[in-house]
Amino acid sequence: MGAIVTPIQAESPRPNIVWIMSEDNSKHYLKHFDIHGVSTPAIESMAKHGITFDRAFSNAPVCSTARTTLITGCYGPRIGTQYHRRSRLAPMPEGVEMFPVYLRDVGYFTTNSSKTDYNAQ
Repeated sequence: MGAIVTPIQAESPRPNIVWIMSEDNSKHYLKHFDIHGVSTPAIESMAKHGITFDRAFSNAPVCSTARTTLITGCYGPRIGTQYHRRSRLAPMPEGVEMFPVYLRDVGYFTTNSSKTDYNAQ
């Protein structure tokens, strides 16, 4: 799952953000996206008051490649992360960071519970 993000300073005019990123699954899994999916009341409740990207598609057929693209915002072949679980991680290009770094740089708290399976260092 993705990162939980909140502003460090309560008086900040920036919005509170809860970014939930889920990969290696199908839109058919959740009732929020498909009537036959599993009910997830908390996610459905948050979605009523937020933004849902319901026209998003994977750029890769395997989890680690798609996940790395989502966390970096860069197309895998462009930065060398297109291979699923390669033996050596690709170095991040100069000037490119993973998305949570940009949020931390502007004062947000981010966390990644345990996900480390990215194709980049």
